[in-house]
Amino acid sequence: MPEWSGLVLEVAKRRGYRVEEKGSTVIVRHPEAPLALRIAETGRGVEIRLEAEGVDDYLEDLMESSPAPRELLEQHIDDLTELALEVSRILESKGYRPVLRLREEAMDLLERLEELEES
Repeated sequence: MPEWSGLVLEVAKRRGYRVEEKGSTVIVRHPEAPLALRIAETGRGVEIRLEAEGVDDYLEDLMESSPAPRELLEQHIDDLTELALEVSRILESKGYRPVLRLREEAMDLLERLEELEES
């Protein structure tokens, strides 16, 4: 387990997220959506990446159950982005080099939702 994982665990659990450790990777799961932050040390630093698993069913359910599915999806993404930024600041203050990789997956999710809305 990497030295920095305790810092991530503390912040994530305080905010109510589920946390898993898989070897040298920490996965922080959103409590209401199949979205997560995957945090792992790479050659460039500690990478914080947004990931989505099994998201197609989730997006379809969102479309059926929410009057504002895009806003709800954006809120879930914002929740994890806010957490990623807090973790990033803490890691940086402890001498680590955080690398954020959030935008691409966020854009992909919003595009998928848009495609479902149009079909």
